[in-house]
Amino acid sequence: MSDENEGNQKRPTKESTHHHLRLHYLVITLVYVVGGAIAYEILSRPESQTTLVNLLSSGAILATFGSAIGSIGLIWQTDLHERVRLNVDILYRDILEQESPWRRWPFLPRSAKRRLLNGDRHELTLSNPQVPLDVGTHVIRIHLPTVMEDYFDLPLLANFWPLFRFRSSAHTVFGRKKKEEKNEETGLSPSGEYMAYECMLDIWSAIFKFRISRYIVHIGSGLTIFGALLAGFYAATFV
Repeated sequence: MSDENEGNQKRPTKESTHHHLRLHYLVITLVYVVGGAIAYEILSRPESQTTLVNLLSSGAILATFGSAIGSIGLIWQTDLHERVRLNVDILYRDILEQESPWRRWPFLPRSAKRRLLNGDRHELTLSNPQVPLDVGTHVIRIHLPTVMEDYFDLPLLANFWPLFRFRSSAHTVFGRKKKEEKNEETGLSPSGEYMAYECMLDIWSAIFKFRISRYIVHIGSGLTIFGALLAGFYAATFV
């Protein structure tokens, strides 16, 4: 593993990844359950099953509606992902001025365990760097996501909420410092701290919206899939 990714080998607490991913998958499951329930409610009504044509038409309308919702969510999440990618690049190159920015290798899982043929255990853990930000009373440390996988296995609220909560106090602190005075903990001047704070807030705001847009895509997919399946199932009863 190259020098720029040596930070990956820190062993994070199991606060973890698994908890956040389980919650994410639970929400996705609920979204598909809701999609299936809506499709069932519409296609099981007597007016939808009066004739085969009505049934197939209802199924087609439901599938088309779901596809449209999914397309809107997909367009939204594509724009948000590009915004995060651009902000991360700006943070590294223009604000932190790092020549060799850290980035996660997406082919490596956040955590993994494997037993080798000789009986040894091979364990892998990844830990994203944290950006320190002075909010006056203390310094908060926010994870820096670099790839899409980070949007789901890094804690969303634990990173977004402090940025949102302490924004006003952080701006007050920046305004009271001398222009060329560098913070010992962050290594940035007041203007650099301000830019870093706003950049990190915009990154995690975009990720918050990205998660919503991803669930919108799944809602559309659920309506499309269950609409088509239930329409086909009920159509078989007409034969």
